[in-house]
Amino acid sequence: TFQAGQFGNRQPYSIEQAITFTIGTQVVRARIDAVYREPDGSWLVVDWKTHHREVADPHQLAIYRLAWARVQGIEVDRVRAGFHYVRTDNLVIHDDLPSRAELGQWLTRTDPSRTDRPVENADG
Repeated sequence: TFQAGQFGNRQPYSIEQAITFTIGTQVVRARIDAVYREPDGSWLVVDWKTHHREVADPHQLAIYRLAWARVQGIEVDRVRAGFHYVRTDNLVIHDDLPSRAELGQWLTRTDPSRTDRPVENADG
């Protein structure tokens, strides 16, 4: 299915890129499935999804996008990110991802180690 899809013939620039960095006070460890160089010189970060339902948390992409921009030493707006649902060959690009500051706030709210407030979204 993958080989017949839109990424079957594309050569990734990077695969399974592990990156550790901080957002706010949180240490974040990311492993980016694939990154492609676009014809205009920008980057496309792709996270493969193989389950039947096309649902995934865009915060994951926001983190990957920031991580890749950091590694490349570029502005985050030069990086697009999307989920590729392999079963349907559907690429869902998220252009409205949270900023670094918004991610820092979200991570603080969802940090399960914090005991001073309830966890709002443990799946994030």
